[in-house]
Amino acid sequence: MTIENYLKKTLLFLSALAMITVKSFSQSTLNDGIAAFNKGLEERQAENYTEALNQFDEALRIADSLGDEGEELKIKVETLLPQVYYQIGMSLYNQKKIDEAIEKFKETIDMGNKYNDGDAVMKASNALSQLYYYKGSTNYKQENFNDALDYFRKAIEMQSDNVRAYYMIEAVYKSLDDDDSLMTAAKRSMEVAKASNDNKYYDGSLKLAKDYFLVKANSAKDAKKFEEALKYVKYSLEFDAESPTTYLLLVQIYSSMQNWDEEIAAAEKGLEYEKKDPAEQAKFYYEIGNAYKEKGDNEKACDAFKKASVGAFKESSEYQIQYVLKCG
Repeated sequence: MTIENYLKKTLLFLSALAMITVKSFSQSTLNDGIAAFNKGLEERQAENYTEALNQFDEALRIADSLGDEGEELKIKVETLLPQVYYQIGMSLYNQKKIDEAIEKFKETIDMGNKYNDGDAVMKASNALSQLYYYKGSTNYKQENFNDALDYFRKAIEMQSDNVRAYYMIEAVYKSLDDDDSLMTAAKRSMEVAKASNDNKYYDGSLKLAKDYFLVKANSAKDAKKFEEALKYVKYSLEFDAESPTTYLLLVQIYSSMQNWDEEIAAAEKGLEYEKKDPAEQAKFYYEIGNAYKEKGDNEKACDAFKKASVGAFKESSEYQIQYVLKCG
């Protein structure tokens, strides 16, 4: 056999093989597509979601190849696909395969948008929000604060009312000692929690910010940085304008600055919000007494010390009354 004849026979063989392959492919019928679709339903019912997806993909391929004849089957497959993607994502989540679940939920959203399945998009978005929150919390515990912020922000992108994510952003800024960002984050967290009627996270966000600035105010006072201390007290009052503890610190700061009028005003404000317990009120009256004494107004000082003569301040107040001011 000549080389030329050999090549001709080889080409004829390959051509015949190609024709057989094409013919075989073209012989996929609507019944084949329906069979793949039904098999997909069975696998889905058995919670074999990956195999179900394979069968649905095959049914969709056949339907596409059939043109108008496969249109009804195609619609049926496309209706199910986003939900199957979501179920695969949940299966991965239940297996603690967090990163794989995240990717599958992203695909679910893409499929849901492609095939107009709003329910699948919503469920996948909510699931993604929770997984991003989980990733953020893990990074927060490991003190990877910038990564934690990224994940908490992603959680909010997926679910705008994820109150836990807003709260944790505030907590991150506390750890970063970022005053301005914490102020903004706290107000936003409280706003979202209030809109969601979530008292737990509303109160938690308020307390975190209030205490954060109160601690900074106290530290500044101890360091004799009184203007800075005043700034932080006022920040704290933005989150709780009725806190006796905060007003007492404000009183102490003004006392250290020898600003007697402001000290008296702050103490009187604190009395408005203090419990109607004379022993609790005594600490404010004692400071008022000291301020009036420094101003040289002994009559008002005596009156204040008399009201302060209760509980822990009884002995000190009576000493001022009897031996210092010699009140009548």
